[in-house]
Parts: sequence; C-alpha cells; structure tokens
Amino acid sequence: MGWPHAESLMRWNAIRLVPKSGLNMRILIVHQDPSPTGGPEAICTLKLIRALVDAGIAVSVVSQHKPHESLHSLKVDWHPVGRLGPEGLLEKMSRMASLYPEGGWAWGAAASRKIQELCSSGEVSAICSRAMPFISHVAAWRAKKNVKVPWIAHFSDPWPPDGYSEGRKHSKLRLRWHRRVLKRAEVVTFPCERVAHFCESTQWGLAEAAKKPQSLILPHIAGDFGGLPKCDRGPRGEFVFLHCGGFTEKRRPDEFLNAWADFVERHLENRCRLKFRHVGGVSERLAKLAEEKGVSDTVEQTGPCSYGESLERMAEASALVLVDSYKIRASVYFPSKLSDYIGAGKPVLAMTPQDGTVADLLGKTYHLRADPWDVPMMSEVLDRAFEHLRGNRLDSLGALQNLQKECAGPAVAKRLIECIEGLGAMRQKIEEAQR
Repeated sequence: MGWPHAESLMRWNAIRLVPKSGLNMRILIVHQDPSPTGGPEAICTLKLIRALVDAGIAVSVVSQHKPHESLHSLKVDWHPVGRLGPEGLLEKMSRMASLYPEGGWAWGAAASRKIQELCSSGEVSAICSRAMPFISHVAAWRAKKNVKVPWIAHFSDPWPPDGYSEGRKHSKLRLRWHRRVLKRAEVVTFPCERVAHFCESTQWGLAEAAKKPQSLILPHIAGDFGGLPKCDRGPRGEFVFLHCGGFTEKRRPDEFLNAWADFVERHLENRCRLKFRHVGGVSERLAKLAEEKGVSDTVEQTGPCSYGESLERMAEASALVLVDSYKIRASVYFPSKLSDYIGAGKPVLAMTPQDGTVADLLGKTYHLRADPWDVPMMSEVLDRAFEHLRGNRLDSLGALQNLQKECAGPAVAKRLIECIEGLGAMRQKIEEAQR
C-alpha cells in the first residue's frame, strides 16, 4: 500500500479546483477538549490548531473548556459552551429517542447552537470536527442542517465493529451515526489510507450511503521538538531505548521483554550501558517479567508524565520503541505516538506487523521493524539498532526524514487549507450557476 503519492492524497468526487490564498480564511474547530491533558486525539487536534495559526489562518474553537493555561498565548478565539456532567433524565430520554449510544448529548446540542451562531457572521470558511468522542461530529451534524458552511469530519480511528465492549446493538447505532455524517459532510478526512479504506468499505458501506463525500488523507502532525536539547546517550554513556505509552493486556510487554533479555544476554560487556526506559503508567507485569528474566537492572519505569515531559524524554533517548499488540496480524491504525517519534529524529524500532499502517509509512524495506509476536526477530532488530548507534550509523533515518516532511505542521496545514479553498471555489461556482 505504501505512503500515498501526492495525487492520491485527495480523492475528489467532483472537479478539481486550483486553490487561491487562504490568508482570509477562518476555520472553526469542534472538539470537546483540545488541550495537552485531553488525550491523544486532543493533542493531535491541538497540533493542527497550532499549525493553522502558524500558517496565518484565523481559528475559532468550540469546546467545553476555557483554553488550558499553556494555550493562553495562542491566538485563537475560544468558545466554551458548558461542561460535560452527569446525564440528567431529560437529556437521557432525548438521547435515547435519537438512538445515540454515548454520553454528551446536551453538550452536543449546546455546541451546535454555538456553531450556528458563529457561522451566521459569514466569516467561517469551514467547520472541522474531530471524533473521539463522536459527539463533536454530532454537534456539527446538527448545525449543518441550518448552515451552508462546508463541513469536514475527521476520523483518526474507526469505531470497532463490535462496539468496544458494549455489544452489537451499540455497534449498529454507531454505524447509523457514521452514515448520517456521510450524508451531510462535504469532506471526510483520515490519518492514513488504511483507516480510510476500513471505514469506507467495512464500517460505512459507502454503496449504501445516499451521498459520497470527498475524502482526504490528513496525517497526524509530527511532534514539535524545537528548542529541546537532544542527546543520544544517558549521563553515563548509556544507550537508552525508550518506549512511551501504556502497556495493557492487549499490548502487553511479554514478547518484547523476552527479546530484550535475549539482547542483553548477547551484549554482557555493555550490559551496564543498556537501558530500556518505559514512560507511562507503571506496569507491574513489566516489572515482574524483568525480575524473572534477570534484567531488572536494565529496565526503568518513570511513571506517567505530561505530554511536554514525554517529548523531553524522547529527545534524551538513543532510540524509540513502538510495540503493537502481539494479537494483531494486520493493523489499520496510525498511532499518534508514532507521529511524536517521527518528530524526534531518532531511530524508531517498530515492533509492528508487516501488514499494517506503520509498516506502510516506514516502507517495506525498513530494517528496524519486527513482528510484535516474533521474539527472535525483535531481538535481531535490537542488535541491528545497537550496532548502528555504536557506530553512529543512522541509516534508518532516511525513511523517517521523509515522514517528517509529510507530517510536518506546515505540510498538513497546507493540505487542509487547499481542501477548504477548493470547497469554497466549488461553492462559489455553483452559486454563480444558480443565479
């Protein structure tokens, strides 16, 4: 599949139009909590907001909070419209009558009214809603009924067909709401081709939809490491292999830790300089496995930290480790963690299936990739990375540097701006034809 070429980044259902200048543009972002503490999707949204502001675009945000204190200097018009709280009886009855399976219904209604108010000024060029949670799309969907401003709906991840753990009934309701989005949105955006294909062919069934929106690949923006001091060795000349993110039952540390123990055993002369550092919630399973394998002296867990601190840890590392679930043989997801790794400019050890988005992005010949269930293969990747680090041979950075360009804030912002300009030009052409 591979990283899409420029001509496939947008699949228009209508004519292509040459964009003009976006400097007079105002984009309305709809997301409940775009802040450094709002989770991966919120951080991705915040990076997009920053990139648009840096590109000279006016940005308004409809959310449930006032801006996080770290964002006060960001030149954005914030419009908080209430808080998510315990669901009241009337709200629940209204939500159930509309067959909506999640919370936040009252906030969605309030956000919808605010969107319509802002669009009535005539200054908004496009509405961009971000899912996770889905209620942000519902707010835009409700507002779109009464406004002509183009709507772009972004899906970083598909909702799983089994509806998470909530059963098939909720899954069917979610799919129904997905199709409602398709009928009103002018454009649907995805971070990668696999998520786009999965949503369009498996979950949404576009053949059943009354209207097919345009689709655009809008990758996660790479982490911003500007101003952070970078180093490739620990204070005692250590080689630090850093993993950032939580270990869970599905994304367990077992297979990688076994590979790490084999790797350490083969490099006893350098054992005191080898460190696997886990940044995220402390994993008792990881600690127990390290003790059982006799490598606890080479494993360190720092515990959870802020997003900014995680970037600092990445900048300090020698190499960065991404571990996918050992159960997944084919992966559609573009992990937001990978976009931060890309920005760090360090070798990335990708323990991920060959049949998956991460492998697509890195390229099929990327030599620091291993299947997350294959212990010997992961151990060999550790060997290869260590030899490159010792010899200062960073051959792997070629593919990552290409990704840095594709996922850079200015590049992603430009792609979205050109999309909105095309929609505006198309709308103008239709209005002129109707006069």
